Formats: sequence, C-alpha cells, structure tokens
Amino acid sequence: MAVGAVIEGVMGLVKSVLPRFVSDKDATAKLEQALEMELLKASQDEKNSFYQFILGYEGKASEMPRFVQIFRGIIRPSLTCLIVGAYVWAFLHPADFSPQQMGLLHTALMIVLGFWFGERALKNLGLDLGKKPGATGAGS
Repeated sequence: MAVGAVIEGVMGLVKSVLPRFVSDKDATAKLEQALEMELLKASQDEKNSFYQFILGYEGKASEMPRFVQIFRGIIRPSLTCLIVGAYVWAFLHPADFSPQQMGLLHTALMIVLGFWFGERALKNLGLDLGKKPGATGAGS
C-alpha cells in the first residue's frame, strides 16, 4: 500500500472524527493541517532512511572502482543483445530448437522488451501506472 494512500485514509478518518471533539472550526483546521504535516514529514523521514540504507548497502557509484561502474552500465544492454540475438537465431534456424526452447526464448524476449519499452507502451495506451487515481492536469 502506498504511503500517500495511508496518509489520505488517516486524514479522512481525522476529518470525520475531529469535529466531534473540537467545536472550534479554526482549531480543527489547524489540528488537521498540523497532523497532515507530521504524517508527511514522517513518511519523508522513512523514505530518506530507506535511501540511506540502500546507499550504505550498495555504495555510491562514484566510490566504486571504474570496472564495476562499466560492468553495471553494460550488463542490461549485453543481456538484451544476447536474448534478442538468440531469439533471432532460433527464429532463422527453427530445426535446431524445440518448441519448449522457443517458448522460453519468447518469454525471455517479452520480459526484455517489457523492461525497455513497457512503461512507454502503457502510457501510450492511457494506463499511466505512476499517476495517482483521480489526479488530473499536466503536472500529475
């Protein structure tokens, strides 16, 4: 569950319950705003601690040896070329490959193509997975 959905759920609950306990509307609005800011700050702190954990675990790219940086940079394109090349070879030489092997190569090719082009394809179909439900406008 996304942190934003949790914050929205908690704030919805607070907005429905808080007026029963606090009669002053200005005080209620200030309390809601303060609580929302604290929730957002807590979620941001959690994200920052996670990013710090990742940096500590994997290290910064600038601190890695040059050959590791090069290897990390070429691994995905190399695997892509290998899988696409194997699929093309198998397609051009069908007698050398069983249907199970072709099925495996086809699945691997779909995974690779989905990795490289899947997000753009979904956006072109109108299925923007990064957009919040109900959000509209150019900035969302």
